[in-house]
Amino acid sequence: MLQELNNPTLGGGIILLVLRFASELMNRAVIFFVKGDEIVGLGQFGLKDADENADEHVRQIKIPAAAESVLSRALADPTPKHTEMGGSEW
Repeated sequence: MLQELNNPTLGGGIILLVLRFASELMNRAVIFFVKGDEIVGLGQFGLKDADENADEHVRQIKIPAAAESVLSRALADPTPKHTEMGGSEW
């Protein structure tokens, strides 16, 4: 799998590769990225919802990067940590 990352033609498939690799280590995950002044959902695995549209729901997530959240704290201090999700709106 790591050899696939050396393929320059992979392009957007890198996120799928990361999700595939992560699925070997954990049961579920969501990948976010910063786009302008928002943190947006990019992809997921292992999440289930009533209408089976978990992928679409994740892609609709938009959190203001300046708002207090576990994700904004991770952006401010990008070191490994174990934390509670917290009581903020986000």
